[in-house]
Amino acid sequence: CYLDTTVLMEGLHTITVYGIDINGLRGNSVSSTWHLDRRLPETEIKNHGMGDLVSGRIDFEGIIEDGNGIAELFYSVDNGENFSKIGIKSEKDNATFNFGFDTKKLKDGPAVFWFKAIDGQGSVGYYSFLVFIDNTPPDVTVVSPKIGESVNGKFSVTGYAKDVIGVKSMTWSLDGATGSIPVIPGNPFWQVDFDIHGKNISTRLKRAFCIDRQQKNRQRLCLFRA
Repeated sequence: CYLDTTVLMEGLHTITVYGIDINGLRGNSVSSTWHLDRRLPETEIKNHGMGDLVSGRIDFEGIIEDGNGIAELFYSVDNGENFSKIGIKSEKDNATFNFGFDTKKLKDGPAVFWFKAIDGQGSVGYYSFLVFIDNTPPDVTVVSPKIGESVNGKFSVTGYAKDVIGVKSMTWSLDGATGSIPVIPGNPFWQVDFDIHGKNISTRLKRAFCIDRQQKNRQRLCLFRA
């Protein structure tokens, strides 16, 4: 006798069998209780999207589902070499969790969180979740002119701006005037041309602002003489 379990739900089941002889007399019933465990536990993060930009301390909220209940949940940030336990709130066929993590413990850039869930029958399910960490402001540097360097009426200010996650925008300011600096993907270098003919001010202060994708600002000051 074979039982097709594909139509059954995960979890506890009881099967009862009995026999009937040729005269229609029924024998005693025999029952057996067993756990159906065909699927692995499934984990899902609810409060973040895959590939989100994150910084500082973040919270993960999620759910694990399995018909046999959830026994334990762990996470890893080193590609599964080491796992730390997460507290869970268990229900009959699922469990919820909420835990915090300080992303400053990791380098800026892509980071994969691995989750390992164990159901009530010992089956293990893995789940990976990608985020992009951005805790460091962009590095913006003015290369030319040098501090204290003399320039004529027309001149260019050059430099570079770098960020692991990527630069979102750049602006400059000069004696109250402002403007944007084009951001070229893959090219960290920038240049702004100025014409200060007729300006009767001997010393100018030029500011270059850089904003990364997490809205972190950094500015460089270039002091030059005209």
